[in-house]
Amino acid sequence: MPVVPNTALFEEAGQSYVFTVEGGKLAKHAVKLGARDDVNGLSEVSSGLSQGSDVVRVRMGSLKVGAPAVVRNNAAASAPVGAASGAAKPS
Repeated sequence: MPVVPNTALFEEAGQSYVFTVEGGKLAKHAVKLGARDDVNGLSEVSSGLSQGSDVVRVRMGSLKVGAPAVVRNNAAASAPVGAASGAAKPS
């Protein structure tokens, strides 16, 4: 089951979602959450996200679906789901 940092989660109208980078552009995915670990700042994603997806891990200004984005090697910003390195940032 994929695990994401809580900082990657957004909520809108009661639905949780995350942004990913796909083909150099931002994509938005509705997700269903499993267990949440507030001590370590992580949440399981039980559906809506594949293991290894490049998830935007930090809350940035207004993220928009289809906006250009690049994946950078900066673990502080984001990483593939379940991984500790790699980054996704809007360009």
